[in-house]
Amino acid sequence: AERLIEEEMGRQTMVVRGKDKSDRAVVYRNARGSKAINEQGYYTATLYVADRAFACSEISTKGKEDQIVTVLDYINYESDKVPPLAFVRSSTKVLQRLFPERAKYVFVLDPPMWLQLAYTFVSPFMSKRIRDQVSV
Repeated sequence: AERLIEEEMGRQTMVVRGKDKSDRAVVYRNARGSKAINEQGYYTATLYVADRAFACSEISTKGKEDQIVTVLDYINYESDKVPPLAFVRSSTKVLQRLFPERAKYVFVLDPPMWLQLAYTFVSPFMSKRIRDQVSV
């Protein structure tokens, strides 16, 4: 598992970096730098970083807080390096099952045009609570 995580981290940086004002861990994930992808590595690294982030929030708040802040940075986004949508959907579903309601905020930096359009289209159908948690 360690080798899979290291390989995936070489393709896409995912780190727990800092805390917000309420001591919640901040997870930073940038655009992929490689077309190569290993499905098991993608899932393992995603779950590993999420688990570490939740643990950091719980430790830094002495158990009072179990949520995290996620920053998705698309500054160097290249569409040909995006993981297959099936991988993203599956890992998101697993995260939701294992860690329900644990994302306090999600910030999407420099989103590609298609993501901005998709969010604009979908956001009116989201609950106000979810819209307040997501910033594109």
